[in-house]
Amino acid sequence: MLATLAALLAIGVPLEFPSEPIQTELARGEKVYYAGKGVDRIMMEDRQIIGRWFDGQLRRDMDDVTWLSPNLLSRWLGYLNAKEKWSETELARRWETLKESFNGTLSFVVQTYALPKQGFFDLTDGGESKPRTALQVRFAVSWLSEAGSGDNRHQETAVGQKRKEAPLLLQDPFVSNLGIFRGYDLGSIERWPWYALDQRFDPLAPEFGTRRPTEYDGVVGDYVRAVYLVQAPVPEEGIPAKNLELRVFAEGKEPIARFDLTARGK
Repeated sequence: MLATLAALLAIGVPLEFPSEPIQTELARGEKVYYAGKGVDRIMMEDRQIIGRWFDGQLRRDMDDVTWLSPNLLSRWLGYLNAKEKWSETELARRWETLKESFNGTLSFVVQTYALPKQGFFDLTDGGESKPRTALQVRFAVSWLSEAGSGDNRHQETAVGQKRKEAPLLLQDPFVSNLGIFRGYDLGSIERWPWYALDQRFDPLAPEFGTRRPTEYDGVVGDYVRAVYLVQAPVPEEGIPAKNLELRVFAEGKEPIARFDLTARGK
């Protein structure tokens, strides 16, 4: 136990929320703001792309997983603090609110899409979307480990060395559906950023941010976007592994979002 904690401290991986925002990450967020970039540019290593879509001309990043790590949330507050000129009291209040909501959990925002297939430069017919690939999904939090047994352990007889995926420790997370949006084009289903969909994200909301959608918003169309909050408890022994993974299971695809625990803040 002590050796595991020492190893985690050595590589500087914060899974639990400290009493104050992480200063180095606050500074990274400030730099993004003063570089004239949008808040979406602070995601950095805490956002992983797990799906792409061909729009008729280009392949676009679509499905993604964002880890609500203490690093990212510190960076986010650093950006907004620089932009909106908060008092120290306001910064501390927002951090404490986030800590109450997310401390002790591995929390991820997952966005999945089901979009019509597009022909090349609109010269060929596309195809209908498959909403079930965005709506009928399962999640698992995992990391490579020799420890554990029984319900939380996955083992395989033979695993290729180039893509080692066993033995794994697994956690079945709690999943909240934050929103399902349908429309007739991509813009109509992306009007609401994920941080506008739940009150737990209010400390991350810009001063003049997007309102929350109503029950009448985004209900018809063959473009589909689903947003999930996936949460699992932080294990008492920490995560003595190089990568933290969120695995997504849907029809025809099993993407994995891997977050490097050895390169935080680089």
